[in-house]
Amino acid sequence: MDTKTVKKVIFYVTFLAIVITGIIFKQPFIRMLPLLISLFIMLFQAEASRYSYIAGGLNSLLYAYVYFRLGLYATGASALFFSFPIQILTFLNWNKHAYEKSTRFKHLSGKAGVGIGTGFVLAWLAVFTVLKHTGSAYAVLDNTASLLGVTVSVLTMMAYVEYPYLWFVSSLINMILNIQVVLNDPCHIPYVIYAVYCTWCVVLAFIHVRKLYAEQQKA
Repeated sequence: MDTKTVKKVIFYVTFLAIVITGIIFKQPFIRMLPLLISLFIMLFQAEASRYSYIAGGLNSLLYAYVYFRLGLYATGASALFFSFPIQILTFLNWNKHAYEKSTRFKHLSGKAGVGIGTGFVLAWLAVFTVLKHTGSAYAVLDNTASLLGVTVSVLTMMAYVEYPYLWFVSSLINMILNIQVVLNDPCHIPYVIYAVYCTWCVVLAFIHVRKLYAEQQKA
């Protein structure tokens, strides 16, 4: 099978798996909807399409609505006040430096990398301390996944070519976190399936971004 056929097969298998497990575990449709939309968005983000970030930003509003309805106010606020604006800003910045359907990527300097790494460690220690005092059962993974997600979002917005590397690590940790959650709550299985799909999409994004960056350097 060619690459496009493989993508379609994996997409439809994942879509059906999420729908079926959602029905089995009686997940509310409104909770499943943004997850299913995310399948399409991730496929376009795998190709480093700048337009995927408009769709991702709008889908964040739907996620926020779902989280607020479920009483997950902090997560809802994060989707509304962080995920939504940063994805819109990503599109605007990528569009300003457009290259085909993507953008022109740049390399992260060593000084900037050290600064980001230092800030990450300090933030991790601060958040970990708070989570431990609240008795969180997922303090290490939850903290790491959340802060990596923020870091990846910022690097993506700035179009640094290194963002897929960190995104892959973030996806793996998210997948492990979701597996840990499902051991206590089987209803979370659709999200484990989605996490596996995301990791596959991130691998595709890594390959595509490196290819685009190489083309841009030659040009």
